[in-house]
Amino acid sequence: YGRPFKVGAGVLIPRPETELLVDEALRWLKESGRTDAEVLDVGCGSGAIAVTMACEVADAHVAAIDRSAAACGFTSANSQEQGVMDRMKIVESDFMGADNHLLGKKFDLVLSNPPYIAQNAELMPDVKNHEPAEALFGGAQGFELIETWLPQLAASLKPGGLLLVEIGYDQGEKILQLANKTEGLQGPSVIKDFSGHPRIFRATKQL
Repeated sequence: YGRPFKVGAGVLIPRPETELLVDEALRWLKESGRTDAEVLDVGCGSGAIAVTMACEVADAHVAAIDRSAAACGFTSANSQEQGVMDRMKIVESDFMGADNHLLGKKFDLVLSNPPYIAQNAELMPDVKNHEPAEALFGGAQGFELIETWLPQLAASLKPGGLLLVEIGYDQGEKILQLANKTEGLQGPSVIKDFSGHPRIFRATKQL
């Protein structure tokens, strides 16, 4: 979205594909009229998603959670750099942990670019050697972390709210199967990326 983001050890370098998630989030906010939305970014990393949402939606309030202290530090630095720290809440915690004090809070929009690469996947050297494994690998097949998170992601939404999750190019069918078994989610679908691969999982919370 045309903004510089500080990155370093402990966080991923933002990818163009993730802008698709932001595109869809902004489109939905505009169509639903929720310009003062409460937004949650799960696994915030550098803060690319959370900070961009705060920048693009002037009345939004954004919570960002990550279990990594380094990630929370970069999100904080990027929030300050972009002048949106007053509308950000940054939480260092495991999303599924008992110490996550966002538990029970409901959001209009829940976004996530979680680790979704399979453990034995072949990676380019620049990724393998310079980006954190904990932000890349989502389990043996890649989708296990998303599977674990889905019930709580759904529980974090207000009725009628929207969930958007970036997924692996070969995970669309599996994620849809998991979503159909997740209480409270409706209308699950997958949005394709620039190459025609499934990339963004989308679902809404039942009214």
